Amino acid sequence: MIRKAALLIICLPILTQTLSQQVLAEQITIVVDGNSSNSSNEANVHVENNTTVNQSNEANINNNVDVNANTGNNSANNNSGDVNVTTGDVNVSTNINNENINSNHADIANCCNGATDIKISGNGSNSSNTVNLTNSSNSNINQSNKANINNDINIKANTGNNSASYNGGNTTIKTGNIKSETNINNKNINNSYAASLTGTNSVSAIIIGNGENSVNILNVTESNVTNTNVTNIANITNNVIEDLNTGNNTTDGNLGDVAILTGGIESIVNINNENINSSTAITTCITCKPETPEEPETPEEPGNGKTPPPPGTSYVQPGSGSSNGGNGGAAGAILPVTGGLPLTYMLTLIFFLTFLFGLYLRFSSGKSPPAEAK
Repeated sequence: MIRKAALLIICLPILTQTLSQQVLAEQITIVVDGNSSNSSNEANVHVENNTTVNQSNEANINNNVDVNANTGNNSANNNSGDVNVTTGDVNVSTNINNENINSNHADIANCCNGATDIKISGNGSNSSNTVNLTNSSNSNINQSNKANINNDINIKANTGNNSASYNGGNTTIKTGNIKSETNINNKNINNSYAASLTGTNSVSAIIIGNGENSVNILNVTESNVTNTNVTNIANITNNVIEDLNTGNNTTDGNLGDVAILTGGIESIVNINNENINSSTAITTCITCKPETPEEPETPEEPGNGKTPPPPGTSYVQPGSGSSNGGNGGAAGAILPVTGGLPLTYMLTLIFFLTFLFGLYLRFSSGKSPPAEAK
């Protein structure tokens, strides 16, 4: 009988300690409850969340444009009658549009895993109860953009270099007009946007109703690290060369009247470099708080029969700290016990009934037969 009673005392704290810790994906609940005197109970929980985003873009753009428009270099020489040289107009239009090159966009909604509830309560005297919780969140965003853009434009337009010489009649040279328009638009090159929403989960801790001389330790470490690296490199070269000519016209040795009328030259060059290397990094840190549950009834503290302080005495926010209590205390809004307690009590009841049934069989089996005389 003594052996069975000792076995029951040994097994009860082991069952309670094994079944009193529960870890969920959305919410972490740690309960150290109902352990016997002189027991040693420890719960270690480590939650880690790592997010890494790497983006790299490289663009090499070469725009080479050669335009050669010519209505000139006409000659009318040694004519006996009237001479008339008339050239047409030259219109040159060049448009280069480099837009939306190397764009990165990253959104990371990396909130906390949920609330963490820690409860150390109802443990026997001289017990040692420790909970170690480490919750870390790491987000790394790396964005790299590189753009090399070369715009080389070479335009030649000619209505001149006309000659009318040694003619016997009247001589007229009339050149056309030259209009050249060049538009280069380098816009939205290397744009990076990174938004990171990171958070730490709130921690509700309760140390209450533990026996005399018990040691209760609670260590909570919250770590939230966000690294954002953005590198943008843009090398843009715009080369525009124009050779526009309506002149260099000659009339020599003519007997009649001579008239040289050159056309006009209009050159328009527009180069627009806009929104080059734009980076935006937004990091928002929030604290996820649990919903406020209904507070359960405050249990009496074992050992000395005193009632513990009312709930709401202290509230542990994310950070690092420890609490030591002999007779316990109260902390925060007390959340429902969600560990493995119903199953623990059920197994304990079954074990206790089995023990009583064994005692019944032991003492109801009748008297033992007498020992044989030697």
